[in-house]
Amino acid sequence: MKTQNKIVWRALSKSMADGYGYASSKISSGLTREGLPLVKTEDILRSGIFDEYDLLVSENDGIQFVPTPKFGNQDIMINNCLPVDYKLGDCYNIGFSYWETTKIPSSWVPRLNDCDEVWTTSEWACGVFKENTGHENVRSFKLGIESQYFYPSESVPDGPFTFLHVGSPSTRKNTQMAFDAFLKTYGSNKDFKLIIKSIGPPDARFTDGVMNLGPVSSHNRVEVIDYEISEEDLGELYRSVHCLIYPTMGEGWGMIPFNSIGCGTPTICTNATSCEEYAELSVPLDFKWSDKGMAGIYNCGGKWAEPSMDDLMDKMIYVVNNYEEVKRHTLKGATIIHKEYSWNSVVKEYKDRICQIWNQ
Repeated sequence: MKTQNKIVWRALSKSMADGYGYASSKISSGLTREGLPLVKTEDILRSGIFDEYDLLVSENDGIQFVPTPKFGNQDIMINNCLPVDYKLGDCYNIGFSYWETTKIPSSWVPRLNDCDEVWTTSEWACGVFKENTGHENVRSFKLGIESQYFYPSESVPDGPFTFLHVGSPSTRKNTQMAFDAFLKTYGSNKDFKLIIKSIGPPDARFTDGVMNLGPVSSHNRVEVIDYEISEEDLGELYRSVHCLIYPTMGEGWGMIPFNSIGCGTPTICTNATSCEEYAELSVPLDFKWSDKGMAGIYNCGGKWAEPSMDDLMDKMIYVVNNYEEVKRHTLKGATIIHKEYSWNSVVKEYKDRICQIWNQ
């Protein structure tokens, strides 16, 4: 490895990160700790509007305008963002993107094929990118867990049996299904409770099947947390409940159920898309593939994972009736996650590949 060669790590600015910002920060800072010569930049706006300038993020989080880095043949440019935001240099170009359905937008295909190689998370996502682009060099990498905050606890929470759902108002997180499943199974039982963690008002509604009865918080056994909380508080939230219900329709990785299992909290998670990597470490949820249309970036004709409502309710009842057994299984899963998916161990896989590129 020639130390004078550099890695330029490109990501969207935090305010436009679309879920990429957290993992991007963990990986890039980890590579720096590993001693790699990494320069991290963030675009102030999307789609190459400022093609000549990036924002440089220094080690002390100071930000300044800097000219777009000049490249040598052995430099590596890693675009950790959506392909529409890629900026390719006269060097070795890597596109690093996540995805949640079986088909990627057609406009992404030429951008991905212009890259020397493509990175994504999970073997499932790797297959999606290969099938959609025909690119021969697509590689799967894992994401990690922050053990400082998402550590397991063997204790059982006090009070009513509490289910948790996190992810609203993102439609694909299926808050409405989680809410409806709770109402049908335990909504009339005072010994049960549901917490919905959202950013702003949840997208689910409280209905009787015909009439809109108001916000989900109007139900007397549903609590809504509609503001941002820290990683530390999120870890405490996972450990404070009995079970996370997460009937997602698709994940690029799925930090929510991943971190919940890492906390030792029984987690009912759709066993599809990238969640296949770890869903069976707790309680996997059945699904079928669906071509249900979605808006925005997902309106490209791909298939979604459609979780089974009946299986979700069955699994909720199973967790309640077999809680000690499920808790023990999940704690074993948490041990595996913390052993195999720590950020330190995960980052080494990225480092190894970068060193291979330099040495080949």
